[in-house]
Amino acid sequence: MKVLDINLERRNEKGKENAKKLRRKGFIPAVFYQKGGENFLLQISTKEFEKLIKHKHTEGLLVKFSLDGSTYTAVIQEVQKNNLGNEIMHLDFKGVSMTEKSIFKVPLVLTGSPDTSKGKGVIEQHLKEIEIRCYPADLPEEIMVDISNLLLDEALEVKDLKVDPALEIVTSPEEIIAIYLPVMEERPQVVEEEAVVEEVSKEAREETEK
Repeated sequence: MKVLDINLERRNEKGKENAKKLRRKGFIPAVFYQKGGENFLLQISTKEFEKLIKHKHTEGLLVKFSLDGSTYTAVIQEVQKNNLGNEIMHLDFKGVSMTEKSIFKVPLVLTGSPDTSKGKGVIEQHLKEIEIRCYPADLPEEIMVDISNLLLDEALEVKDLKVDPALEIVTSPEEIIAIYLPVMEERPQVVEEEAVVEEVSKEAREETEK
């Protein structure tokens, strides 16, 4: 995965009210934390960040920034949004070392079409991402999952994934990624209407026989 250059600035104020003021000024409040090192309160231009992550899966991206003469490499650990999901409220950056393995979240992308030889159905994706352990340089932006051999009523599990040997899957192997389910056929409306007519006719006959 390519490491993206990002412009992060220090911020001194903390708390909800100061975070609101910061967002009104066009900035996203953020925090950077690292193992055995100093943690920073940061901020980034909302426009710049949205431009940077356009068409990308945000969480799990590798970024690089300079601060006080030092350069840091980090992964976007968490992106907090508002209830509507249309505004970024806060960012968490986790410091990583290029020479040490870390755990990352990687999105799963389904490819291909399932086997319809035994009937048609619908694909339900249960798992959108998995956790892997690897060096930052080996981190993929996404993992492609081929579902072309999936038959009706079959499920694809994490243990079925074929990944690069440099990647160690941390997610439970029994987790279901996707399942191919048969489509439930709806009974034609006319059948229901015939059943109602039949019931009415039966009641009428019983009334006449009394």
